[in-house]
Amino acid sequence: MIDRLKTLLMGRASGEPDPVRKERMVKAAGVTYAHLVCTPETWEKLVAFCTPGGAFSISQELGLSPLRHCASVSREDGLVRVRLTGQELAEALFWTGGKTGPLADDALATRIYDELGTTVDQIDLEARDGARLPDIVIDARLGKP
Repeated sequence: MIDRLKTLLMGRASGEPDPVRKERMVKAAGVTYAHLVCTPETWEKLVAFCTPGGAFSISQELGLSPLRHCASVSREDGLVRVRLTGQELAEALFWTGGKTGPLADDALATRIYDELGTTVDQIDLEARDGARLPDIVIDARLGKP
């Protein structure tokens, strides 16, 4: 299986995702689950990003986002924790990588893609016994002075 995945990552026909994005999606697809921690608004926006046609489309009205079944659990600090399967994680990477639209949406999509990608990049496709993925946290904080 590892050889097949490596073969999928080789080469790049026109219209296919860049190799890094493709590798991230292949790695993500194999994850049992991961937890995303973010604000409720960020979660709602991610669901909208992952909806074909966008936030105000009939797809959104009909609840056709691939993330529609993910339940968010509110935390005491005002953030939500969402369990994502590998397929849902790959969908989030697909829909947020290279998003073009209003600047604020692009900024948020880039932030989500970068955080998901940083975590997914740690996956070793050849490891058999390893630690679970850490929570993927989107919550910018001030650094130490």
